[in-house]
Amino acid sequence: MQAQAQLSLEVQVAKYDQQLYGLAGPVSSITVVSGWTEKTTAMLKVAIQRVVDANPLISGALEKRGDELFAVARKHHKFVVEIEAPTGFVTPTGSIVEAITLVQTDLEPNFIAQSTIGTMATQIETGGPLFQVLLMKLPAGHMAYAVELSHLIGDGNTYYQLLHVLNCAMNGKPMPKLKWSSAPESVALPAEYSPQDKALHMEGWIPAYVERIKKWEPGTEQARRGHLQLINMEAVATLKSEYKAHCDARNVPFISTNDLITAGLAELCDPGSLLLMFANLRGRIPEAQADLAGNYERGVIMPSSESIDPTFIRSVTKHWLYYGTEGRPKLSTDDGDPNPKHAIDSSNFVVVTNWASLTHLIEPPATRVVCHCPTTAFVTGLAGIDMAVVFKADNKGTLALLTNHLVGARGTEIAPRVGASKIFKRLVSAQPPAPGQAPRVKLDVVRASHIQFSTSALLLGVGVAAAALGVVLASRRVV
Repeated sequence: MQAQAQLSLEVQVAKYDQQLYGLAGPVSSITVVSGWTEKTTAMLKVAIQRVVDANPLISGALEKRGDELFAVARKHHKFVVEIEAPTGFVTPTGSIVEAITLVQTDLEPNFIAQSTIGTMATQIETGGPLFQVLLMKLPAGHMAYAVELSHLIGDGNTYYQLLHVLNCAMNGKPMPKLKWSSAPESVALPAEYSPQDKALHMEGWIPAYVERIKKWEPGTEQARRGHLQLINMEAVATLKSEYKAHCDARNVPFISTNDLITAGLAELCDPGSLLLMFANLRGRIPEAQADLAGNYERGVIMPSSESIDPTFIRSVTKHWLYYGTEGRPKLSTDDGDPNPKHAIDSSNFVVVTNWASLTHLIEPPATRVVCHCPTTAFVTGLAGIDMAVVFKADNKGTLALLTNHLVGARGTEIAPRVGASKIFKRLVSAQPPAPGQAPRVKLDVVRASHIQFSTSALLLGVGVAAAALGVVLASRRVV
């Protein structure tokens, strides 16, 4: 995808973007808002058209021309899809965790069933949209919405910036300009990588991943199960204080909340594994300016055995790269403990992605965001790999964690590590809801029967998995 000045009306999708994101589903999330009326829906449609006029690329479709692929603007003119909620409903009153759980179990299947963007192959075959907004009207003035964006034209940061622009348009504020461009290959695949490193990163793990899917096959008793937990922010503050002396000793100026959460998740990893942390590189490397829309994220790979120290994770952000820097072994090195080549060849890694710092939500006038979340299918579809998503659950800063390896059959294997952890069990320990952290909510929603995800969900999982090592990135989520 070549960078264009002003309004991009036709851009070429680079070969590496096709390889990195071709099997990925759209970037998306689900948000529930209260106080929604028919007037709000009408306002949203007007706002969407304004945003599309300013960013015509999102109104486009993919077009194949020989061996080249283009995103051609202004192929679509309808961007809002109003879908039915499941039949029958109850009116639950509970915590934000209970509200999100209800959204994921009862509403998510309908959103997945009505999504039409699909993968690159689907987009090429159907000429379908690159952008759409799904609206699900709920009782008592609630609305659930899912904004979707093709991963071939933008990553998680681009996605949430687009929501920010939409929110500005809804609330009568100036709309920030998005500069659509294509990231150079060195963003996803560092220039320090050798050809062997790149090949391993892109495809070396796939055969073992396919075998690992069989162990956790969807639809079986061993299948992955999503697990939602709140992050205890009091524990975060305490841990940062406790690590102050260690930071000083290692000449690390500070550790972030993400450093602590990632280190806690590293405590749960299998022996000899790698940890892959997705990072938004805008403003962090010379080739990724802060104001660019497109795919500017990288999966930073590091040994999980060292990642249990949050100061180590902070040190890796110096280059946003571990292997191949400062005298460290290359990614394709077939030696050491952990042995990075062996870990990738055996698909032995965990994926951590953090959306929190990127998040913007659409909150029209006279409405209130009740909750916001990724879909459970986003993590459970990744059947062969442990995965964790950190996200903002509302507009008040409630931080939550969605995982696919802490309950069910896989959770039984991990449980002893959770019990022995020094950081993780403190971050997610039971705590009373602090003001503004875990508010009680009242959400009128619809109760649906249990739906078993089938082959389509498995294929989604393969797409997300490929994303995990930068092959077919399926998520948004970066630190």
